[in-house]
Amino acid sequence: MTDNQVGYILTMHAKPGRGKELHDLVARVTAESGDVESWIFAAPDGDPDTLIGIEFYKDDAALAAHEESPIVDAVRNQIFELLADGGERTLIRPTASSVPLLRS
Repeated sequence: MTDNQVGYILTMHAKPGRGKELHDLVARVTAESGDVESWIFAAPDGDPDTLIGIEFYKDDAALAAHEESPIVDAVRNQIFELLADGGERTLIRPTASSVPLLRS
C-alpha cells in the first residue's frame, strides 16, 4: 500500500433475500473492471443481505477511471435495483496498515 492510494468503505443493504445476488454482482464487476487494486466484501454475521466492502485504488486517477468504467456503468442500475436503500460510501485514504505502507 502507498499513502497516495484512495479507497471507499461501502455499506449496501439488499432487499430482503437478495443479498447473495448483490454480493455476487458487486464482486464480479469489481474484479472485471481491473481498476480496483485491492478489495474485500463481507456480510455481517447473521445479516447476508448487507454488504460491507473496502476498495483501494492505486491513486485518484484509477478511482476516476473506475467511476467512469463502461463495465461499472453497465451494471450500476442492476445494483441499484437490488438495494433496499441508497447505501453509504465513504472516501478514505490509508494512514496505517498491516501491509507495509510506502510513503510517496
